[in-house]
Amino acid sequence: MAGVAVVAALLGARGVQAAEDDVEAVHLRYSAPTECPAEGELVAAAVEMGAAFRLAPPGELARALDVVIQKTDQGFSGSLAVRDLSGDERARTVTCSRCESVVRALGLFVAMALLEPGTVAPARPPPELPPVEPLRREELEPLDHSGGIAAMALWTRPGWDPNGLALTGVATVGATRLGGLAATATESIDAQIQTGATSSLATGQGRWARLGAVASWGAPWSRDAWVGLVTEAGVRSSVVHGATTALTSSGSWCSWNLGCTTGSGTPTTWRSWSPYVAGTFVVQLAPPRLPVRPFVGLTLVWSGDYRGDSTTSVSFDAGLAWRSW
Repeated sequence: MAGVAVVAALLGARGVQAAEDDVEAVHLRYSAPTECPAEGELVAAAVEMGAAFRLAPPGELARALDVVIQKTDQGFSGSLAVRDLSGDERARTVTCSRCESVVRALGLFVAMALLEPGTVAPARPPPELPPVEPLRREELEPLDHSGGIAAMALWTRPGWDPNGLALTGVATVGATRLGGLAATATESIDAQIQTGATSSLATGQGRWARLGAVASWGAPWSRDAWVGLVTEAGVRSSVVHGATTALTSSGSWCSWNLGCTTGSGTPTTWRSWSPYVAGTFVVQLAPPRLPVRPFVGLTLVWSGDYRGDSTTSVSFDAGLAWRSW
């Protein structure tokens, strides 16, 4: 109740002289958002931490204490500006996620300003620092705006040597990383083609390429995630040179890869293009905070093929990602 009485006296009777003759008179101005504590709580915090002062009436020569609190993306930011009679001004600032913590810290600043040498306030022991809520991790660290490029080798068939290459670049847009991808690899076909009642065997080799837009979440560019997902959509094209061989009279196939004479069958070039969609599951192999990290991935692609049918293919990917900000 004694503390409440002090606060009421300070706020309700700004021009009344305090009981002690040696307390300092100050002009106090307080500005804060509506969700913040009132001015009385700031005064109470300052008094609790050792401040002794009276509020000077308009026109009286006295130091000015301006307290301003503003709302920010990280919470609340408060400042105390102390202007002495000579016009010199000093300021202190504090930022916390809760406005109550800002007000309490500013109350400490007010008490410290009134206890500085040269004031008329009686000597008191230094006040203890009030408890302040720790800043959350997202307040201490900037948001992850990283993007970058990645180069990778592709394995679309079993073997030690890769048969394809891909290059991806992304930039952060909101919570998603958007960019583009270009990839190419060799392609082999060895499949049966049915044309009406006629069957033939198609064999050959060539190359495919795909060009698409990319949306990525997590690895391989994140500063925190070890795994991620990369989705694609675009155009896939291929050119394959080979031959078609019809069923022989003996009922067996005769083709390039079944021991027949080279060049047997009808020489054919298959060209195709179609839209495609793809998804890649990515795992980083080094700590995410490193600027350059190796990664592996497994990609599933759905697209059209040389026969005009839809087909699904799988590739294993391995590469390096460079992150930039």
